[in-house]
Amino acid sequence: MTNHPCTRRRLLKGAMALGLSATLSRMAWAAAPQAAADMARAARAWLDGLPPPQRAAAQLAWDDPWRENWHFTPRRRPGVALRDMRQSQWSGVWGLLGSLLSGDGLERVRGVIKLEAVLGELTGQQSYRDPDNYALVVFGDPAGAAPWAWRFEGHHLSLSVV
Repeated sequence: MTNHPCTRRRLLKGAMALGLSATLSRMAWAAAPQAAADMARAARAWLDGLPPPQRAAAQLAWDDPWRENWHFTPRRRPGVALRDMRQSQWSGVWGLLGSLLSGDGLERVRGVIKLEAVLGELTGQQSYRDPDNYALVVFGDPAGAAPWAWRFEGHHLSLSVV
């Protein structure tokens, strides 16, 4: 019975919902007072590694309407998508995520991204379910005293940090 395509999809949807709930409820957030400074340093390092056109897309004004427009479904996202980054830029993304999340949290984020490829293969919707359609964006200036925020977002995942 589990080999029937409809049954596999239902099981996958149930597992996906449980996995997402577990991911969000078990993420260990950095609690040290140094966390904000570490995030600002990681965000600046990532931004500094971007060429000017990518940096313009990656760093938006604090009051940009995209800051309050987040969602975890597939769509166009502000910032720079993983598909448009070099390996060194990907390292900066993981550095910023690592300034917030524990090792377990990082692995859960990687798992959600990997699951997107599996879902694309199972559903035949590789263009819709794209593991490279996760984007990082910074709002405001992490080097300044004014408020700033960052978001890493893709299908089934939206981390917004202010």
